[in-house]
Amino acid sequence: MQRHLHCNIIRKHYYTSAGGDTDFRDSIVDRLKSPGMEAPYVFPRARTRGSKRVDVSLSVGMLTHAYHRNYDVAVLVAGDEDYVPLVEEVKNAGRRVFLWFCEAGLSPALKRSSDYYFDIADILCNPDPER
Repeated sequence: MQRHLHCNIIRKHYYTSAGGDTDFRDSIVDRLKSPGMEAPYVFPRARTRGSKRVDVSLSVGMLTHAYHRNYDVAVLVAGDEDYVPLVEEVKNAGRRVFLWFCEAGLSPALKRSSDYYFDIADILCNPDPER
């Protein structure tokens, strides 16, 4: 039995990093906006390491909106244990955190800290049009 929850999605934020020049990153933003992603953030990635701006920007945005009561439920698509303090603080602000993850990259501590969790690997790897 499939359950559908009613909710009003006001804004969808997307945080990532990419190599290349500003025009290339801007083209990624444009592609993300075309299917309805209102607030994509694409930060430059260094050749030798990823961009910490992604993690910090996501955390600041999620916390700011939590304390301003701009949402009831945040859906975090991640698996990194670094997000555990963020999830705990969002919950302290009275918001719920739904975690969407792929089991292969999931921190057990992050899974335990979330209010609800859902493994999206099956949907991503084996899409079933009957779902």
